Amino acid sequence: MARMAPTLPHWEPPRTRRLPPPSLAVVDAWLSRLGLADAAAHYPSQLSGGQRQRTAIARTLALQPDLLLMDEPFSSLDAPTREGLQSLVLDLCREQALTLVVVTHSIEEAAALGQFILLLNRPPHRGVPQIVENPAAGQAGHRESAAYHALCQLLRARLREAG
Repeated sequence: MARMAPTLPHWEPPRTRRLPPPSLAVVDAWLSRLGLADAAAHYPSQLSGGQRQRTAIARTLALQPDLLLMDEPFSSLDAPTREGLQSLVLDLCREQALTLVVVTHSIEEAAALGQFILLLNRPPHRGVPQIVENPAAGQAGHRESAAYHALCQLLRARLREAG
């Protein structure tokens, strides 16, 4: 890029680190682990929403990340598929020692997945965000517990107060 003015330094785009592609054995292992081995040769349009989500997760995990960042990952899925994938993601994060960050507008999803839930105020997000601890997140039976339902009520109340 040419200099725009004599006083401005020459700008170069940042260099990105390219990861080596995972081996086919690693990809096949993740597809098998996520129940997608039979669908490996299918085009995305031939997969269900849940299969597409699992494919995205497999593609990410094949790169051996430390962090799994998911933005509204389950919003378009039916309830049984959504809950199954949420459990799968929590299991995978435990197995692979991954940090999970999920952006969601669903109170129930936040209460099911988040050990720490960050509540933002309504846009433009002025004020101090609230952090709610949820040590039971991801534990067996948490969704059916009284603590889960109480947490959902607490989150709703705090969101109403902030709005």
